[in-house]
Amino acid sequence: MKIRPATIDDIPEMVNLVNSAYRGEGGWTGEAHLIGGPRTRAADVEELVRDPGGLILTDWEGDALAGCVYLKKEGEKLYVGMLSVWPVKQGAGIGKRLMAAATESAVGQHCKAIRITVISVREELIAWYERQGFRRTGEMEWFHPGEKFGMRKQPLELAVLEKEIGEQRGGTGKRALTGYAPVNGLKMYYEIHGEGEMPLVLIHGGGSTIESTFSHLLPILARRRRIIAMELQAHGRTNDREGPETFQQDADDVAALLAWLGVGKADILGFSNGGSTTMKLAIRHPEVVNRIVVVSGAYRRDGFVTGFFDGFPNATIEMMPAVLHEAYLKVAPDKSKLAVMFEKDKQRMMNFEDWSDDELRGIRAPAMIVSSDRDVVTVEHAARMGRMIPGAQLVILPGMHGSAIGTLEAGVGKGYAEVAAELVDEFLRK
Repeated sequence: MKIRPATIDDIPEMVNLVNSAYRGEGGWTGEAHLIGGPRTRAADVEELVRDPGGLILTDWEGDALAGCVYLKKEGEKLYVGMLSVWPVKQGAGIGKRLMAAATESAVGQHCKAIRITVISVREELIAWYERQGFRRTGEMEWFHPGEKFGMRKQPLELAVLEKEIGEQRGGTGKRALTGYAPVNGLKMYYEIHGEGEMPLVLIHGGGSTIESTFSHLLPILARRRRIIAMELQAHGRTNDREGPETFQQDADDVAALLAWLGVGKADILGFSNGGSTTMKLAIRHPEVVNRIVVVSGAYRRDGFVTGFFDGFPNATIEMMPAVLHEAYLKVAPDKSKLAVMFEKDKQRMMNFEDWSDDELRGIRAPAMIVSSDRDVVTVEHAARMGRMIPGAQLVILPGMHGSAIGTLEAGVGKGYAEVAAELVDEFLRK
């Protein structure tokens, strides 16, 4: 799979693709029942290719064109049109890949939103865009029939949809996009750093934020690949909702965020509770997982050091590591919300239930299990996970909980993160 700008030589194949997607039989983008004639012609596509202010992105599978989309900046918004995928390939994630590439283009051009128009009676198509994060603006445009788009068979209007683009900020990578996604009742905070085709998703530990878990590791990894990081329910800049925190729900939330971002498949790295969530994601949503890196995760109570659970019933927020307390308030200065997160994290661990070995045996994604020799998860348990997950690699590094990736609470330098990044990068390249 490769996405690149269209050239003049691509025009004949693009014309066939677009007309098949919009006027052909089969597929859910077809509109031949509403509009007659071809959707486009070679001269029209050539005009778009040669337009210095516009761009057609093409998605290739080997030497075969799989999809395309047209982009053009209009003021502070990026207009996206002519999204096309062969009908027989629709539902395979090609459209999501192209929309993710469009979002990257919008970020690079400092756009505040992406704008599209859809025939208003195409509710199923509008619903697909809404699942990608677009919202109806309430604006309507008249469909103008003619040779460029075909002849309408009934009066038609175009609904205008937009997707807001989060602000950009620097400091942790070559480029950073931040925003909030509507995810299962949450306004989930996320960041996107770096560039690359297969993104790596980072899932923080309990009681943590993106910065407290990944401040050392993230910028190193972002030099080489696209990074997506988020803050889970009640953590940092993400709000809370009714109901407890669970690994299952966290996994569902991460999968929903990826769908909202238009990411069809990703590598996943999670630390501590985030490591357990990573395994649940591979179990519950294998279609979105390419490879997994589980750092200090666990799936059984006896996998933790002796006495680990004893202190939870009487734990108070004053016992929370000061560095995590400060990191939370730095990004979300509301002590009442910090208290909610602390209590929900505590309850999650008090209620921790063993998973079955068969759940891990069912993971099909290539896996690397990472732990420290003085971790809260025992070396024996890390080795057990390595045996349970088919073909998993096991890495044991010196240090305590968090040392392996240089978390703030571990109190180590970024040299640890440099070592971990090399190991992770080599594993993900295989």
